[in-house]
Amino acid sequence: MVAAGRAELPEALADVLLTRLDQLSDQARVVLQVASLAERRIPHDLLRDAAELSADELAAGLREAVSHHVLVPVRTDDQDAYAFRHALLREAVHDDLLPGERVRRHARLAELLAARGDEPGTAADLARHAVAAHDLPRALAASVLAAREAQRRHGPAEALVHIERALELWPAVPDPVRVAGVAESVLLRDAAWVAGAAGDPERATALGALAVRVADEREGPSARADTRIRYAMRLLDRGTGVEEAIGATETAIGLLAGTPPGPDLAWAHAVLARTLVNADRPEPAWPHARTALEVVGGTDRAALTGPERRDLLAAHADALITLAFCAQVEGDPAGARELLAQAAELAAAAGSRTVELRTVWTRGVSLLEEGLLDAAAAEFDDGSRRAAGYGLSWVGYGLDFQVVQARVEFQRGGWDAVTRITHGIDPTVPVQVTGVLAAAGALVTVARGELDDAERLLELLAAEPPPHDQIPMLLGMVGVEAACLRDDPGLAARRARAAIDEVARELPSHLGQIALCALGAGAQADLAVAARAEGKPDSTFREAAAELLTLAEQVTGTGLPRGTTIGPEGRAWLGRARAEVGRAAGSSDPAAWTAVVDTFAGYGDDYRAAQARLRRAAALLDRAVGAGRGPAAGAADRRAAAEDLAVAAGTAQRLGAAPLASAVAELAGRAGEGVPSGGPARPSPFTPREHAVLEQVAHGLTNRAIGERLFISEKTVSVHLSRVMAKLGASGRTEAVSLAHARGLIGRLPDQVTRATE
Repeated sequence: MVAAGRAELPEALADVLLTRLDQLSDQARVVLQVASLAERRIPHDLLRDAAELSADELAAGLREAVSHHVLVPVRTDDQDAYAFRHALLREAVHDDLLPGERVRRHARLAELLAARGDEPGTAADLARHAVAAHDLPRALAASVLAAREAQRRHGPAEALVHIERALELWPAVPDPVRVAGVAESVLLRDAAWVAGAAGDPERATALGALAVRVADEREGPSARADTRIRYAMRLLDRGTGVEEAIGATETAIGLLAGTPPGPDLAWAHAVLARTLVNADRPEPAWPHARTALEVVGGTDRAALTGPERRDLLAAHADALITLAFCAQVEGDPAGARELLAQAAELAAAAGSRTVELRTVWTRGVSLLEEGLLDAAAAEFDDGSRRAAGYGLSWVGYGLDFQVVQARVEFQRGGWDAVTRITHGIDPTVPVQVTGVLAAAGALVTVARGELDDAERLLELLAAEPPPHDQIPMLLGMVGVEAACLRDDPGLAARRARAAIDEVARELPSHLGQIALCALGAGAQADLAVAARAEGKPDSTFREAAAELLTLAEQVTGTGLPRGTTIGPEGRAWLGRARAEVGRAAGSSDPAAWTAVVDTFAGYGDDYRAAQARLRRAAALLDRAVGAGRGPAAGAADRRAAAEDLAVAAGTAQRLGAAPLASAVAELAGRAGEGVPSGGPARPSPFTPREHAVLEQVAHGLTNRAIGERLFISEKTVSVHLSRVMAKLGASGRTEAVSLAHARGLIGRLPDQVTRATE
């Protein structure tokens, strides 16, 4: 099959297609030749002016082309237009033009479009026709305008296409700065931004670094500082390279030394303050944020243009957000809220989307640290919707919102929501971006016992880890828990140690270290229990567990910035580490697990609380048969254990946590306790993974592509799809999608699927 987008059709196929046109008149042929220059459709007025035919000739030619089913009339943007009925026929007509005629007609269209000025949508077409007409200066100028227009429409991928074409044309155009109206470093800086927004952080940082080099070679201190500030922002969007971002902004501040106060200097201090906060260094961040405010206050606003004034407001807002974080660290939540409110107003006035999203992010993180999961989830949902509306879902805070949405929903027990968030991914977004979202979703994958899929994800992402600071923590937790559920505590312990070290390199003093220390201590406890059961020494494992507890306590104490206190989640994981150390030492004290149960349950993490209940039930049952325990005390412990097992079983049933349910049933069986197995019925006949597979089938993906998108094997996809078809009574993929849609089990069908099922 020949694709419609090829530069040239095979000669035999072109001859077959053009045979249909032999019977057309000369004026019809002219109409088709002009129409073939448009990639999709050509407006009537543009066709009229470019064809250079009389009104009667044009009407006759159009009527003939339409009646012979070559062109079809369409209505777009309140104007009449025409398009080829078949893309291959358009290509054949275009390729049949003599080279000189093709250039002449493209040049005519370029002149007509240039006369339209700033009419929306004109610049992109003008750039394409100018390139085809070899009018490179006009193509460069139009490409820059088209990129700006695409950015205003929140179309980063389209904007990147136009900017990259402008950069390709740059060396071929005399005096390109005058023609384009911008410096090359500015184009590169903008290309870095839109590349990140389009979901390509690697290209974004590469373009940002190139902008710095170009500015250093050809431009003055102000431009050199500006490119470094923007480069630091791209590094922050990527989630890694914090130290490099600090160095870039410090150099920018040095380059701007002695210059009058203005937006660039304010941004330099504001971005350095933000970067220091990201590096868990709030103390030096504080003075730089205050300096940014001083620069804002000392700026002569009357001397600024409108965009410059808005840029100054955005820098002001960004510095206030950093100060709000510092106020939170210093134990002043009321002051933090007031500063964030001011920042939100300034960001809105500046029209700065990224600063606006940072405001929402900071509010959400503050609520999350307080253990207010529902309120935090609402903030993150709001931020994710805003980012999507701005076309920023896959860069910076837009991606972070989705990752933390998945993590919070996992804690709240919204596991089906996690699956929807982490599997409803645009297939055009690179795995290097979506991998961190898949890692967050794998928390549910493991908890539900889909261990083969989890291991496959670990293997894929270990080969080329996504450049995101959450990856070491997420993959570490997934890997440790998957190994534990496979009864391989030795592997779990090794994975925990490696992940702790990697998290410490990426995010010093991070909550993830505490959680990984607790999970690692649990693996060491499993090893100690197994050693004792075999009559072997357990001291190595007890000591290793104790070392992990010490590390967790260091992170929560002197390891955290001054004034920082851990929230409920951190306290829960620290309590679990202490309880696991006791278990490693052979202690059967249920009270150690009570603190863990109460803290996890207190802020709404029922799954982790249920895991702790299972441990407490085991400790209670051990104590019930302990030496010196009277019958009454033993009976009370058994009743308490039965209650814990019943609650844990209910949680496992509700969440679909099969490994937890099996562990509860196994302990209850050993103890002779009955555990209720009832629970609410699942509203859908599909498991979350079956639903995810069906959604991808609805988007036309093959089994192999679905496996790559969902990080499962092609064979696993086939198994899930077979189960889906069996549940629906469908004989094939298309019928399954159609039936599921008709029954309200999946959302709106893509157009191509709708046509296939009609």
